[in-house]
Parts: sequence; C-alpha cells; structure tokens
Amino acid sequence: MFDKLRSFLRRGGAKIGVVETLNSILDHPKINMPADEYSRILENKRMYQQLFPKVQYITSEGRIESREYHSINVAKVISHKLAKLVFNEGCQISLDDTTADEFLQEVFAKNKFRKNFGEELEAGYSISGLVMRPYFDEGSQTIKISYCQADSFYPLQSNTNDISEAAIATTTQEVVGDKTIYYTLLEFHEWMNGTYVISNELYQSESAYQVGVRVPLTSVEKYKDIQPISRMEGFTRPLFVYIKLAGKNNKNLGSPLGAGVIDNAKKQLRDLNDKYDQFMWEIDKAATKIMASDHFLEFDTIQKGTQLDDLTVKPMYSSS
Repeated sequence: MFDKLRSFLRRGGAKIGVVETLNSILDHPKINMPADEYSRILENKRMYQQLFPKVQYITSEGRIESREYHSINVAKVISHKLAKLVFNEGCQISLDDTTADEFLQEVFAKNKFRKNFGEELEAGYSISGLVMRPYFDEGSQTIKISYCQADSFYPLQSNTNDISEAAIATTTQEVVGDKTIYYTLLEFHEWMNGTYVISNELYQSESAYQVGVRVPLTSVEKYKDIQPISRMEGFTRPLFVYIKLAGKNNKNLGSPLGAGVIDNAKKQLRDLNDKYDQFMWEIDKAATKIMASDHFLEFDTIQKGTQLDDLTVKPMYSSS
C-alpha cells in the first residue's frame, strides 16, 4: 500500500519536474549513445520479424483498400546459415582444469546451451549483436544464462576491443484494473575505483512508448529482492559478453555496436521482398473471376466440318 502511495506521489512529482522521469532510455544521463544507432537496430529487427505495414491501393471504384504485404524472409535464412557455420554440433568448449570443466559442462547442460545459443546467435547476427549474462537462479540453485538483443543493450564505456561498462534493459508489464502498467528495469554494470558495481533502477509508465518515472524496486514482486547497488571485489572482467559479427560497423564508425547481416544488404532485401510481393499479388489477381453481361459477347455457332477460311469474323462494335 505504501509503495503504491509512493508511486502515485512520484508520478505527480514527475509532472512538475521534481522526480526523475525518462521519455526514452537514451535520455538517461549515464547513457551516451546516438539515437540513430537504435533506429537502425529496430529497423533490422522489424525486417527480421517480417513486421511490414499493409499495402494500400486504389480500387476501380476509387476506394482506398489495404492488403497484407507478401515477403520472403531471406534475412532469416542467411542469419541461420551463418550462425550454423559459427556454432554447431561440432563445436567443443572445454577447460584444462578438470573440476572447472565439469562445472562448466553442467551449466551448459542445465541451460540447454547448444540449442538456445544457436537460436539466439541467429537473431543477434541478423539484428546487430547478442549479449549474454549469467545469473543465479534461486529456484533451481543453479547458474542460468540470460540473453538479450542489441536493442536492449546500451554501452556506457568502450574501447576499440571490447565493451567494459553497459546498461541492460528488461521490460515487463502487469494489468492493474483496466490499465496496463509497463516497467523498465535498467541494470548498470560499471567499474568504480577498481570495484565492479551493479546498480538497478526501475521505471514505471502507463505507455509502452515511454520509460516513465523512477519507482522503488519493491514495486514489482519479481524485483523486490534485488539490491539497488551491489559491489563486487576481485573482478577483472564484466559479468556480460557482447558478441557481434566480425568486421567494422560501417554504418556508424564511432559506435561500439556491430553491424548486422541486414545492414549491408537492406536495399537488396527490400527489392527481393517487393518483387515477391508484386508477383504474389499478380497471382492473387489472376485468380479473380470477372462477371460480364452476355450483351458484351457476340459469337456464331460453328457447324461441324466448317473450314476456318469459310468463317467471317464479326467485330463486336462497328464503325458504321
């Protein structure tokens, strides 16, 4: 009850500018990434998922109608083939230390790593990269591997080799009365004076297109046990890994994020989809039955044995 009251007061404070509120994750002061990078990634994601708008056309009666867009998902086929080449049944991952290797193989087995990683790698190669992060699952008392795509990954600090600090966004929603409430959890991984620090911030909104106002972690049942700030000593590498296609991101030279399969073949993929759409539309229209009055048709009965030279062709409409 008190958490709901605090959330209500925070929403009121956000409207008058005294409580932290975000329209977009990129508005956060810790995140300094160009918005056009994520516009590119989201466009890749829509093409990979075949989320195309309907095609509008004008009928013979002058009405504006719409139809489904026919597409052929070449992007998925290419990404699937590439992911299979990089990681398949022939790939072996092992450690020299016997005890550590047994632990690693157990983690892989419980996470169904071979199946899940191959599938996630396909989507990552297509869109613009894949992020993996381990976490401890209290229910099964085992280490689980969490995956997220490039559109939910926001580098904070990076160099030419890797990304050392980042924010990972997780979105959830719940229905309260007749309203849908959207929650965005921002998980920041940072280095502070040699100490690895993970901080969590939760934001609430009534719109799916807005991050909203910051609220306590206890506002959501699944986040109530998460610590706002955790400091870990003895770490030398971050608790996440970002995987991308080999080669430079030629769409944004200053971005630490990689380019996806779609980025350098976008025009060709659009052409393939457009030609396929036009072809399927021609087939659909060719199957259309046309009803015409017999007044528009004129024909003679041909007697058996009549030669073609003996026939006189009558025009349907005469100029005389």
